[in-house]
Amino acid sequence: MRQLLGLASEMPERPPAGRLGTIIDTTGDPDAISDATRDLADLGTLVLAGEAHGGFAFDFYPDVHVRGLRMVGIAPPLHDGLPPGSGREGDLVRAVREAQLSLRENDVIPEGALLYRVAS
Repeated sequence: MRQLLGLASEMPERPPAGRLGTIIDTTGDPDAISDATRDLADLGTLVLAGEAHGGFAFDFYPDVHVRGLRMVGIAPPLHDGLPPGSGREGDLVRAVREAQLSLRENDVIPEGALLYRVAS
């Protein structure tokens, strides 16, 4: 899938024993997400693939930024972005690729953006 989206395919280094390199949260629960940040190794990746339920009770600076964690949010399916009647995988991949915006630090996220990636 990474190749279809034009993303790099390199593998991250193995995390230290007892800590995880990647966690995928599908609950959307703020407490589970906060716990996941503590279970991740420094420079780890947290994938948020669930619908958010309430606010977050952690400080992004010490819990995410200082440790170099990457947080990646998965947008809901782009069914509204597909042409009527198309359900083919190629159409979905094309729609995701076209919807993805590459932004730099301090860029303003355009209103209605479905999927974006911030590079710094």
